[in-house]
Amino acid sequence: IFACIQITGNEISMKKAMIYSALIPGLGELYTHNYTKAGIFFASDIAIALSYFRFKNENDWAIKSYQQFALVKAGVQLHSSNEHYQLVQNFLSRESYNAYIIRYYRNYYLVYKHDPDTYEEKLDEYLIPEDQDWNWETEKDLKKFRDMRQEQRNLETYAKLTVAATIMNHLISIIDSAVSARLYNKKLSRSNRLSITPDFTKNGFKLNYEIKF
Repeated sequence: IFACIQITGNEISMKKAMIYSALIPGLGELYTHNYTKAGIFFASDIAIALSYFRFKNENDWAIKSYQQFALVKAGVQLHSSNEHYQLVQNFLSRESYNAYIIRYYRNYYLVYKHDPDTYEEKLDEYLIPEDQDWNWETEKDLKKFRDMRQEQRNLETYAKLTVAATIMNHLISIIDSAVSARLYNKKLSRSNRLSITPDFTKNGFKLNYEIKF
């Protein structure tokens, strides 16, 4: 008969720790009893998520704001495509844009290449019709519109960065939980061990206390 009582607990699974952190950053650290780091990763994930929703909401609001501004100040149809708003940002009016297109393709296809057919095709493709008209009242309004569009793009970039930060937080937590599991098991293997074994020569029991280094 051999009886053994081990003071410390069982080893923990490195694979489980990594899976937990992949699901929720900090959960792997919690599993490996690294409570301080678990709290840090939990808090970071929550902060990043809140930042994402904040930037996402502000981005949506910024889009609505510049669309409404373009409608009032330049007569741009609401919910036009992003490509159309880019043209609205670059040219003072539809007439100025169309004049640029005519001049550009005339110089290339009529003056340089002497190809009137392709010239007409390009005009049909790129000229903006009257139902998509716009005309900025002042240069100041156009500048403000450009600033509003830039601010919206910044917010969109910030939202994308929070997504990248979320992924990084998961990856760092996965690696950290694996290291924490390894260190926990290594520390466990060096722990003390108490065992009781029978001593048949003396008709009794022998108490052993083992210290691992």
